[in-house]
Amino acid sequence: MFEDLGGYWGGDISQKSLYYWAQAPITDVQTYYEEIFQPFLTSSDQHGNWIITAYHLDGKRPKTDKNSGYILHTSFCSDKYDSGCVTLGLVDATQIDLYRLGVSSPSTFYRLTPPPELANVPLRGTLIIYSYWIAGF
Repeated sequence: MFEDLGGYWGGDISQKSLYYWAQAPITDVQTYYEEIFQPFLTSSDQHGNWIITAYHLDGKRPKTDKNSGYILHTSFCSDKYDSGCVTLGLVDATQIDLYRLGVSSPSTFYRLTPPPELANVPLRGTLIIYSYWIAGF
């Protein structure tokens, strides 16, 4: 669907997120990905909820900081210089204002207005969000 580059995190590092949409319900998408990756964790904020997991390109299983409030990309991939740590977030697309969810914004601030691509996600199926660190953006 589209990609988004988050705000500057320091040291020439930014969070990049790739967004995809699947017609399948979130439970089906979750079942598919859990055949490949570690189990998802459930998280939420005042705008809705999501599930999220992580993997590392070298095969390691990233550990999460579950005490950080919401579980986001930075909960698994706290080393911003580790571009091999990737998170996978799944969001039930029937929720209103998907752009306000913490997991759907690759920055530390909630979006006030949705990017056009995210505003056009159908209100059914699953929003799939891959996130990772990128240098030299």
